[in-house]
Amino acid sequence: MPELIKEFEYHVNISGTDDVGMGPSGRRIVVAGVGGEVAGDRVKGTIVGAGGDWLRIGEDGFARLDARNTLQTVDGARIYIETCGVLELTPAIMEILGVGDAPTQFGEQYGQGAADIGHLKRLPSQTIVEQVWITTSGIFTQPPFIAALQTFGIDRIMFSVDYPFARDAQGRKFLDEVALAPPDMAKLTHGNADALLKLKA
Repeated sequence: MPELIKEFEYHVNISGTDDVGMGPSGRRIVVAGVGGEVAGDRVKGTIVGAGGDWLRIGEDGFARLDARNTLQTVDGARIYIETCGVLELTPAIMEILGVGDAPTQFGEQYGQGAADIGHLKRLPSQTIVEQVWITTSGIFTQPPFIAALQTFGIDRIMFSVDYPFARDAQGRKFLDEVALAPPDMAKLTHGNADALLKLKA
């Protein structure tokens, strides 16, 4: 009888996720992967170039994988790897994807790895929160917005539709459903952009 033989293991570093939203076949999340390594008895190397997982989340508690990466072996060959399969969406997996109940925070891990930060007037994590503005940019689901709200605060988020890649109706629905007090809604929809871009005197 034929039997399967383990050839290698490979690990890809997750650099970010993009919750595209609902589509005809489920919710799509693009997981960007940059770098990583492959280790086996006959194949060794690193993950190079662009790659990722075009993940499709179903209502049955499982996700369908569509991962693509390029392996560069230690002797210089390049191998294209395409992985399909089914992934159980446990709470831990949902948290990694950034769509669970525990949003990612900009904590002090952004300062702990630096060799010398004593001379800085503020920690890197504080600089990110104080100098970065973000937009909804067509991401019209609640978990990413809540994570951004808890991390940056309402003063740093601006509403945008990302036309033509997202529909105005999706943005309108998002605004109708998001739970914000009227002053915060005003900041999200136009106030923050007015202040940042100096659109009003």
